[in-house]
Amino acid sequence: VQAVLQQQIIRVEGVWIVDIPNYTFAQNSIITMAPGAQIIVAANNELTISNSTVQNDAVCNFMWRSITAEAGSRLYLKSTTLIGGQYAVEAFHKSSVLTQSSTFRDNFIGIYVPPATIVNPQQVTLGLSSFSSNIFTTVNGIPNPYPGHPTQPLNPIAGTVGYAGIHVSDLIMLDIRQFNSTQQTANVFSN
Repeated sequence: VQAVLQQQIIRVEGVWIVDIPNYTFAQNSIITMAPGAQIIVAANNELTISNSTVQNDAVCNFMWRSITAEAGSRLYLKSTTLIGGQYAVEAFHKSSVLTQSSTFRDNFIGIYVPPATIVNPQQVTLGLSSFSSNIFTTVNGIPNPYPGHPTQPLNPIAGTVGYAGIHVSDLIMLDIRQFNSTQQTANVFSN
């Protein structure tokens, strides 16, 4: 796969599966997600998004589903803005998510780790050395739920504040504190 050096402006409809060892969006890319759209990083593959925006379609103002990191996959977000997702990031057990200096805005849940489906879950790696300087906030309220959006266990209401910046289940440990005060700053949760 050749590296893309110019800004990418794409629209994702339905499900896009990253099933190659490493895919990196060019810097300053704009990824518009259609209602209910999802990017899945398949096992043993990696997706990197830097200095870019992943956003809902502002014209229809519906949520997109998620960027999903399956077991064994890696997702890297650096200086990226994620707007209007049901789960901006959904991380399954045994996945690795590293996010730094990124903004999670107007999402129902910024980072979501669903309940484990196995008896002894392995924890999700939230890139502890690179999990810093992120902002989780609601500015304009969350978008409308996409058609077919599940209403259980939680039913998002358009225009309200998101449910949580981070919502995790079945993790042995989650540490989101500041690690190295000389190089990193704390994560911010507001609204």
